[in-house]
Amino acid sequence: MTEMNGNEAVSLLTIEHARELLQHHVARLNAEQYQIGRIISEVVDRRLAGVGSYESAMRQLGSAVRALSEGELGRAQAAARRFSEAVVLKYGTRRLGVLVRYGQKLRRQWEGAALDQLLMRVPGEDGYPREKPFPECTPEEVGRAVARDSMKAAGIVPRLDAYCVHLLREGIRKRFAEDSPASIKAFLREGRTHVTIKNVSVTELKMLAHAILDSTLPLDQAMYRETLPRREPSDALRPLTRPWSASGGELLGSP
Repeated sequence: MTEMNGNEAVSLLTIEHARELLQHHVARLNAEQYQIGRIISEVVDRRLAGVGSYESAMRQLGSAVRALSEGELGRAQAAARRFSEAVVLKYGTRRLGVLVRYGQKLRRQWEGAALDQLLMRVPGEDGYPREKPFPECTPEEVGRAVARDSMKAAGIVPRLDAYCVHLLREGIRKRFAEDSPASIKAFLREGRTHVTIKNVSVTELKMLAHAILDSTLPLDQAMYRETLPRREPSDALRPLTRPWSASGGELLGSP
């Protein structure tokens, strides 16, 4: 594909042309992120920062990586260390980085060729998981699938808890900037689901509060259902003998 300048890109005439151009630039972006990950890995492995740790490398590299978030750098390094350049060009560091960290936690590994057949159980808007091929998943969907499986690995998560955590993740994702370092971790302890939220700035607190309130709506609804008076089946099926009062709104004819 030939290189195009900004003016040529603006004068696109067809959707096919736009798709081809975007695929070209995404591949270039993935290639650059792979190289960034390789460089960081070399710094860590060869102890060029004095200590063989990722944190030391980040401190020594300083302004050279300031334009990228900590999450972007970590995913690039994880993907470049585990997969070949061809695999990173195909899937990108965001999806692969999340998958690598998940595999490390659960002691699982995937070869590049096996990713085409890998099925992710992605929670939908209703909280129920649906299988979706890894190549068709967005980075956000991979993250939701990984978070769900991480919780499952620690024990059986109540369905209502899992749905609330899903709503909280989605609320944060939709409200916060894409490069925000904020993160959420859900885990089981003594049979109860706990949530840890980290790296939230003061300017994000109000958005976080709205996300938390939205995520607790299912809990409020469940508590409301628990407080409703239970009626015997015969009462529930018994027809009313008289209609609502037009004046006071009181239900007449109740047994």
